[in-house]
Amino acid sequence: MGATVYLTAGGMRQRGDVMSGGSYESNNDQRLHFGLGQSTTVDGVEIHWPSGVKEKVSLPSVDRYFILEEGKGIVPGVYDSMKSATAMEGE
Repeated sequence: MGATVYLTAGGMRQRGDVMSGGSYESNNDQRLHFGLGQSTTVDGVEIHWPSGVKEKVSLPSVDRYFILEEGKGIVPGVYDSMKSATAMEGE
């Protein structure tokens, strides 16, 4: 909550802010979504955490959500464990 994320892809830099509720009894989606146009890779991601720490992260792919934690980078999420379970079922 309170982080600002800068994503660079295809020569464009975009900004996303992680916020909670916008007004009385409301809530914002805490996942950030960036449109990449024709880009198939992300050149870089920089997170400005509320603590003041700035962190750079490399994303291994596009067209999916990643969970990031301060000081840890990308961490496994619920969808990652579902993907692993589905892959094991097919074996």
